[in-house]
Amino acid sequence: FRSGGGTAVYINDYVELVNIGSTTQTLNNASIQYASASGTFNSYNVLPSITLSPGQKYLIEMVPSTANTTGAALPTADYQVVNNTRFSDGQVFAGGYNMSASNGKVALVQGTSGAAVQATGPASSGVLDYVGYGTATTYEGTGAAPALDATKSAQRKLPLADTNNNANDFEAKAPTPENKASLAVGDVNKSKINLVKNTIVKD
Repeated sequence: FRSGGGTAVYINDYVELVNIGSTTQTLNNASIQYASASGTFNSYNVLPSITLSPGQKYLIEMVPSTANTTGAALPTADYQVVNNTRFSDGQVFAGGYNMSASNGKVALVQGTSGAAVQATGPASSGVLDYVGYGTATTYEGTGAAPALDATKSAQRKLPLADTNNNANDFEAKAPTPENKASLAVGDVNKSKINLVKNTIVKD
């Protein structure tokens, strides 16, 4: 994942999912959630049904309420987050998440039909994957993924795996967003977690 706009390489933030398993996987009723490094997950965006073949990626673009004007266009997103809904009262806010370029938290959370589940930490109910980066106060495992900057994204190390330890699983590298049309056979890898975030981008 990585943030966009401002001095970033790409114009908008993004989160990328990848199937690192050996069989086709389908994700239903899941939401993407974002929080600041020390903040709480206060809102959500429910993702559409997603089916990925082994090695296939899925690009989620955060579309801000006020358009960014700096940075290269992302590859065509498989899904655009154009609003987010507050858990406390159901109020809908325009725009995707404005993800910090340096420190923050992202969660992929399983819900039920018509009901999103609020993440409270990496081990909370429904959490499918969780990445704390930089100075994040919560993360999977013993430490957070590296802090980022305008030219770096948090990417899963190769060979792709999910050991449930953000410090071990992620590194800061130049962003390389890919969408569902990009099938990297070399990414196929047997893992107990099949659908995981691969990268994040931000301003």
